[in-house]
This record gives sequence, structure tokens and C-alpha cells, in this order.
Amino acid sequence: MFEKDVYHWVLPTNTTRFSVIGTVKAKDGDGDHVSYRLTSPSSTFVVVPQTGQVLLVNTPTEESYQLQVQAHDVQTPTLFALQPARSEE
Repeated sequence: MFEKDVYHWVLPTNTTRFSVIGTVKAKDGDGDHVSYRLTSPSSTFVVVPQTGQVLLVNTPTEESYQLQVQAHDVQTPTLFALQPARSEE
């Protein structure tokens, strides 16, 4: 379960590549480690699977973005969060 349904971050114009623009957080119901991934590939942002940090990897070309991040445990079988978290920049 994600701590929030929607995360909102503002990206300053001087943000450099590989800067952390925000972090999503989820907890597993039975305490397993949680891993994160974007539900759709992005050429502008990536999420660090182990930490949930969202990084800027290319110069933004749009004024705003909406990303969906999926959380899942790292056990077998893999269990996913019922609802992805959304971020709006």
C-alpha cells in the first residue's frame, strides 16, 4: 500500500540530470521488501527499484508530466499493490 494516492512535485528549471525529484513510499502488508517500477516507460524519468526515488534522466520537454509507479514485494509469487501511485510534476 502506498502512503499517498497522488504525489505532486515541482521541478525547478535548473534541475540537473540524475537529480532526485521525489520519492514514492509503499509498505507491504506482511513486511516483505518493496520494489518499485514505472507502469509505462519514460525517456525523461526513471524510478530506482530499491528506494522509490524518481530521477530526472533527460531534459524535460513538457510543462507537466504524470507518471504511474507500481509497487510489488520481492517474494515469490510477486504481489503487486492494488492501485499504482500517481505523480504529477
